[in-house]
Amino acid sequence: MSVINKEFLDLQGLQAYDEMIKGVIPNVFSLKNQSLTFTNNVATISDTRITASTYAEIYFSDSSLEAAKTAKVSAVTGTGVITFTVVSEPSTTLVCDIVFTK
Repeated sequence: MSVINKEFLDLQGLQAYDEMIKGVIPNVFSLKNQSLTFTNNVATISDTRITASTYAEIYFSDSSLEAAKTAKVSAVTGTGVITFTVVSEPSTTLVCDIVFTK
């Protein structure tokens, strides 16, 4: 399950977050300015670093905050892909940074 944070990290903040959490949790990586485009309530991110145990923490941009609150995004993990499901906005695009941990 992803945690929706109501802030969007700038590149420096994202790098600082990566460095901070790497001291606690190994195998952290992040994707900056991702557009999650939902079609029929589902959006996916594919990356070879994603495993079945990958956890995604999402930081939304200001322009996506209201939609993110309404959307109630949750993440479903799978090998190589994280699928994000959205409850109330079947077709929308949310811009976010995603920090992955394993």
